[in-house]
Amino acid sequence: MAGFFDPELRIKAPLTRHELNTEVAQVILSAFDIFCEPEHHTMNEAFMKRMEAAQIPFAICSAPPPRQDGHHLLLLSCENSKAMGVADIFRAYGWLDVGDLLRKQAKQQ
Repeated sequence: MAGFFDPELRIKAPLTRHELNTEVAQVILSAFDIFCEPEHHTMNEAFMKRMEAAQIPFAICSAPPPRQDGHHLLLLSCENSKAMGVADIFRAYGWLDVGDLLRKQAKQQ
């Protein structure tokens, strides 16, 4: 595109395309609801202790790029009714629903 607008401008860079493995995404999405939030927001020690006290299964891991710095993913098991109740609350409060983003991305490919 740069060459079209300015023929003397030459950009030499690899063209990279990333695709989502839809089969893997479906397996993950059928097992977990996934949310992303800043680490300083609500995922602190008190929150985790409350989740554990209520016996709500969850997992936390680092967020992928571009949110890897200061963000994490919270995975909630779709097989647990308490975890699904937490997921509904997160959606109601506007947490970033990574699972929803993955579903939309998989449909676009």
